[in-house]
Amino acid sequence: MKTPSTDGSNARLKVLIAEQDAVMLLKMDAENLRENSMALASLREKLFILWGDLEERKAAEASALKPRDPNKGQTISTLDSRKTSAKASTPVAKPFVCCLKEYGVRTRLVKSVNSDDSNDEAEEDGKGWERRFRMFGTVIM
Repeated sequence: MKTPSTDGSNARLKVLIAEQDAVMLLKMDAENLRENSMALASLREKLFILWGDLEERKAAEASALKPRDPNKGQTISTLDSRKTSAKASTPVAKPFVCCLKEYGVRTRLVKSVNSDDSNDEAEEDGKGWERRFRMFGTVIM
């Protein structure tokens, strides 16, 4: 999820969608998608609403990475240019409004060479908190 920042650049925010929130978002219960092709088609439609053409882009990228038969005249430079052009364009996904919960997860701190010892979030036992976000109360129409 991208959010506009004050300096004009776009910031990214990782959002978790799990358990009952995912069931509510998709309006689907868990089931075997290999056996139920109707449920798979419905899920693909709903994910297209969320992600835009991301699935198609990933499929094109995966096919470009497959080794090609050299007898067919396709060179590596052709494959490289297709991968570059697929990555250069942005996916067609529209932003949407949703509710987010903010919570903390306790983590073990890893001190780097560049960090100073004055970490306000750090505790004496070497643990800290990591901020996370989770979507809730959102439904795809």
